[in-house]
Amino acid sequence: LATAGSELSALRSDLEKAKTEGATDALTALPNRRSFDEMLANAIAEAEAAGQPLSLAFGDVDHFKKFNDTWGHKLGDEVLRYVAGTLTKHYDSLGHPARFGGEEFVVLLPQRSMAEAEKMAQRFCERLSSRALKTRNDGKEVGKITMSLGVATLQPGEAASAFIERADEAMYAAKKAGRNRVVCASA
Repeated sequence: LATAGSELSALRSDLEKAKTEGATDALTALPNRRSFDEMLANAIAEAEAAGQPLSLAFGDVDHFKKFNDTWGHKLGDEVLRYVAGTLTKHYDSLGHPARFGGEEFVVLLPQRSMAEAEKMAQRFCERLSSRALKTRNDGKEVGKITMSLGVATLQPGEAASAFIERADEAMYAAKKAGRNRVVCASA
């Protein structure tokens, strides 16, 4: 009986570890896309039930393909980890960052209006680009990392996919407007 109990405990531990790994992006340690989709569905339900705003920042690392082509994928991975770490520190308990895919990141901002979310995203852009990165092995400067962000606030009755699409379109508008900036989605 003791052995069976010990085995059951080990199985539970393994299951919990698998659940965590399945919800986490292996490279950045942020929640992955599947986990984000679940967080978004819950956040929409909570916002609608409470009559509170819910905003979303959708970001893309500027010129990331060119960066990878110039410096290599290993350093590109370091950049993605740097962005993830900066998102985590910047938004702390105010938002919920996740890796959306590739070089795209999202941040759920419960109880934040469009103006509040825009201000937070702008400060994040400034924070991210304030430091020139260097390679670890030889200290060679690789430049500043910047992101373009689109911000949207959930509209009444809006589907999650439409909410994401509006933030994504605003992010593309930020890129077209010169990158390293924040653009708010229209209603």
